[in-house]
Amino acid sequence: TAARAAAELRFMQIGLAWRVIKDDALRAIYLACGWDGLVKAESYAEASVFEEDFFRHYDAFFQGEDEEDRQYLLLGGSAPLSDDEEEYEERRGGRGGGRGD
Repeated sequence: TAARAAAELRFMQIGLAWRVIKDDALRAIYLACGWDGLVKAESYAEASVFEEDFFRHYDAFFQGEDEEDRQYLLLGGSAPLSDDEEEYEERRGGRGGGRGD
């Protein structure tokens, strides 16, 4: 469906942003040269970030394959909500937003 295709596109955009932020070299290129500079630099790369499987990165993140990711998940990723966050979530209808998530 169109909604699923839009959601997959958004997921891939977020995955790309995450990879650029996480990788020091990619982040430096992006900060120094912007989006166009990153695209140009990646056109010369042996393995371009634009060709990566972000679904695999998603799985790897939540499986804790990378030590930094594992530490984030263990120390901060599943931290309980603060009182303010709990109140906000209650007003929204729960953590899933009340949409069956």
